[in-house]
Amino acid sequence: MKAFQKQGLVGLLLFTGAALLVLSGCAPVQMQQAQPIQSQAVGAADAPRMEDGFAVSSLWGGQTWRVYLRGSDPDGDMSHLWVVVTQLGKRTDTVIIPLRGAEQARFSGFLTLDTPSWIRTWDFVRVEVRIRDRAGNLSEKATFEAQIGFPTQESLPSRWADATQSHLGTIFFEFMDDGGDNRPFSLRRGF
Repeated sequence: MKAFQKQGLVGLLLFTGAALLVLSGCAPVQMQQAQPIQSQAVGAADAPRMEDGFAVSSLWGGQTWRVYLRGSDPDGDMSHLWVVVTQLGKRTDTVIIPLRGAEQARFSGFLTLDTPSWIRTWDFVRVEVRIRDRAGNLSEKATFEAQIGFPTQESLPSRWADATQSHLGTIFFEFMDDGGDNRPFSLRRGF
């Protein structure tokens, strides 16, 4: 009789555990943003500063998109640009662009992102940039968005003339044109 009761208890526990597992899958989940180790709050006194930025809001497919940035750090210990690039509705990736030499205290330059020539209609790309220093401090985020597949509407403002001489880095990103099969354009049959 004890063996039967023990089996019944184990079965009840298994059933209860399975029910809780199923029910927990229905409960809303709250995601928390991961924080870098030893990171201080954005806007700390010694955090790097994103001072200014500019990028055109439209360009033809096949053109190189330039994102102009100015930043500084009171400590002079900026380590890299933390770039999140998103092809809206399709793909997101993170790219790290190291800062070297004098760029660690102050920089004025541009990032490049090559767009694919196969984009014949509209597509949107967004770039979000933050500066991170060696202490883990982050600057405010600078966000730029462009519509690919249309002519450029703006020209580079004259205040960015000095920045055209300093290429900070390239954002490597594989655009998606899944054609319904969830594969990038470069992996589709015949290409």
